[in-house]
Amino acid sequence: MKKIVYGLFAVLSLLFVACEDDLPQASWDLYEVNDLTITPLDASAELSWTPSDEAQPTGYYISWTSGSLEATGGNLTINDASQCSALIENLVNKVAYTFYVQAVYNGKRSGRVSASVTPVSSLIPPTAFTAVAGDSRVRLSWTKPASDMVKGYQVNIEPDGRTINIEDADAETYIVPDLVNGQEYTISLQAVYDKGISEAVTATVTPGEVSPFVGLTTYVLAGEELTMSYNDMYFMGEVQAVAWTFGDGTQADGAEVFKAYENGGEYTLEVEVTYADGSKETAEQTVYVIDVAWETSMGYIKASNPVFSPDGSTFYLPTADKVGDLNAFDAATGEKKWTFAISDAITYGGGSAVGPDGVIYQGARNSTLYAVMPDGSAKWQYATGADNTRLDCFPAVSADGTTVYALDGDNMLHAVDTSNGTARWTKALEGTANKAAAIAIDRDGTVYVGTRSYVYAFTADGEELWKTSAAVTEIGSFAIDGGTLYAAQAGGAGLIAINTADGQMKWTVGANGDAYAPIVSKDGTVYFVDKGGKSLYAVSADGSLKWKFNAGAALTYCFPVLDDKGIIYFGASNGVIHAVDSYTGVEAWQMDTDASGDNAKIMAGLTIGMDGKLYVGYIGGNLIAIPVFALPETSTWSCRGGNIQGTCQY
Repeated sequence: MKKIVYGLFAVLSLLFVACEDDLPQASWDLYEVNDLTITPLDASAELSWTPSDEAQPTGYYISWTSGSLEATGGNLTINDASQCSALIENLVNKVAYTFYVQAVYNGKRSGRVSASVTPVSSLIPPTAFTAVAGDSRVRLSWTKPASDMVKGYQVNIEPDGRTINIEDADAETYIVPDLVNGQEYTISLQAVYDKGISEAVTATVTPGEVSPFVGLTTYVLAGEELTMSYNDMYFMGEVQAVAWTFGDGTQADGAEVFKAYENGGEYTLEVEVTYADGSKETAEQTVYVIDVAWETSMGYIKASNPVFSPDGSTFYLPTADKVGDLNAFDAATGEKKWTFAISDAITYGGGSAVGPDGVIYQGARNSTLYAVMPDGSAKWQYATGADNTRLDCFPAVSADGTTVYALDGDNMLHAVDTSNGTARWTKALEGTANKAAAIAIDRDGTVYVGTRSYVYAFTADGEELWKTSAAVTEIGSFAIDGGTLYAAQAGGAGLIAINTADGQMKWTVGANGDAYAPIVSKDGTVYFVDKGGKSLYAVSADGSLKWKFNAGAALTYCFPVLDDKGIIYFGASNGVIHAVDSYTGVEAWQMDTDASGDNAKIMAGLTIGMDGKLYVGYIGGNLIAIPVFALPETSTWSCRGGNIQGTCQY
């Protein structure tokens, strides 16, 4: 049979769904067509059918409906009974159509036979399109369409309006040059055919400075294998050979190499690329390999973070055993220098504070504050007289070292003369017994004190300035930044920001369970952790959440610390030490412990010493020092206690 091609032009009468015409209605006793098939084509569809053996139609009537408001239906009449196929054009691709074919017998129609089809474009677009940023350039990659009709490609770049024509039909990569670093571009790619161009595939990319290396990280754990290669967006050209020098006396050759540093340290890694013309290009990067410098043990460690002598050579930690004591360690070696015995437990108790003269102040759960000389001998002891004996709140020392402040289990604030251990003044505060929370001192000498009920402000002479409602977490800490006091609260109340001038609340950020230990970065971002949410929070100075990092384990008394490169460190109750980029919330590295039991749990704060080591204590008594190749951030309230002496002052 011959095939008649019908276009939807003036020869067709376009109809909407369920439209009527002036032909007689179908006669259901007339023979219908058989074997109706429809083949989807580009903006068209090909129909074919066969008449019944007994039938003698005089023609055929075809109608169709559209499944979209963007396209219309239509109809046509075939007056030649020998024509049993039709090509319907000017359809809309990706729209479903239902076609109906009826045999016509001298003006009468048979019943309808139907089939559905969705036209598809033959102008197949590329797939797997990606755009990788380089320095002032972008590398495009794609998979060629499965068609022999491709003539080339067209690249459009916005916002600069550039169009690039690629005449190579087999191309699957292209480098777009002359872009502006830091500018976001939307790049579209279309395949070119004789009949036109395909739909566009797009990608958004921002060129900028790129690393010479792929797979290399700034921080890596000792023994952890890296898989590295050179970055061909940095080294542009036909590469003939690649040589690697790792900075530890070892080398390797090849486009991809594997490397594990066995020992902690700072290494300079270098790659040298030789091009086909014999020219060479090199690049290098510093790699910090994280490993434990030393490990020692002491008694139960909980809530307390190490605090340091004024010269940074010695650090102090209380043992939270049934019979507590205060321990002094050599920061360089981890060797214990001395132990100061305390007759009753410091369990769950706050840690020490070190005055400018090197005297260490330590509270205990016998209602007593101890002053200990740098050599481990007793200077004095101060009995608070509290009925509730938990002197758990971290003490605070004035900037001039003349006064130490302590909050006892009865919520009595004591200002104690450091020269002789006598009270300068005391103030009774409101709050839940044995839930003493936090003390901090600002640069004007104003003393801020938190209980489970309120935050108070006092002058150095004991005059109350204001109080505001807050539920400060016990054995907690404040942070001060300019005219704002930050307090971590219990029971999901989260972080509260308070105006130090008048005690008015600025804002709060909720948390899950008890929150702990706000610290502040140089840009004013405040960070804190929570127990139930298992997260480290980053909050802008206006109270908006910047990011949240989930540690996957409870963070009870896990006070974080910030280094001068912007990395935050904290431990979790599953024993994992996390190092997180404070700007992005992305983890820089983490270290787990091989220990078991309580020595696989961290429930205390961390501290960075002036020797660039991170000091970490485990519940079971393990104590380790890890070089992190950075110093503590000293211009802000960057750790529990405000500084590595733990004096709680701004």
